[in-house]
Amino acid sequence: MTIKLFHVTEFAESAYLSPETQREATHPVTVLSLTCLWLTVVCNIPLWRELSRLPLETGQLWWLGLRLGLIMVFALMALLSLLCWRRTLKPAALLLLLLSALNTPLMLGQAGAIDLSAGLSTPAAQVRHAASWQLAGLFLVLGLLPALWLWRLPVRRIPLLANLRQNALLFVLCGAVVVGLWWLSAQDVLALLRQSSQLPQLLNPFSSFHAWAPSSLTELLPH
Repeated sequence: MTIKLFHVTEFAESAYLSPETQREATHPVTVLSLTCLWLTVVCNIPLWRELSRLPLETGQLWWLGLRLGLIMVFALMALLSLLCWRRTLKPAALLLLLLSALNTPLMLGQAGAIDLSAGLSTPAAQVRHAASWQLAGLFLVLGLLPALWLWRLPVRRIPLLANLRQNALLFVLCGAVVVGLWWLSAQDVLALLRQSSQLPQLLNPFSSFHAWAPSSLTELLPH
């Protein structure tokens, strides 16, 4: 009787015990990959708009944009792989989503990305100065709605050692892809970024972390 009662309780069917729920839950690497794609492709509308205005041939623009986008995607994946744990993946992804979604309308309005090194007063002043229906609407569509979906998404639990191996492998692979892409594209990408003084400031969400970047990278993300 006790066993029967236990099996019909809600606790027995939770994500922690139910094999069916675990099989249906989304793998954390899938969550990480989708988040990075959304951040790079959708939340970088100002970057792609500025890129399209450069006086280059269409094929050349697409090829440069593709390489730049891939570098950003895999760089974000490498960074998030360090936080791809049960208790940290969702909070980290949510913070990046909300930050990038807030940066997008600010960049479109020429207010610039939020500088996280400046404390809370400066970003608050930026938002107040740029407050508009466009900012609120874009923040809702690009940030709040994806964040709500992500928060409610069941994520598969991975055993500790398997999770450690997975994260280490993901970090190494993504880092290797970034290094390889940069080695192949550094000259073209640097020339592209220097051709427009605004492009480096539109690398969302990287431009918000400009002050924390190594000194060798600060030339790519000028204030």
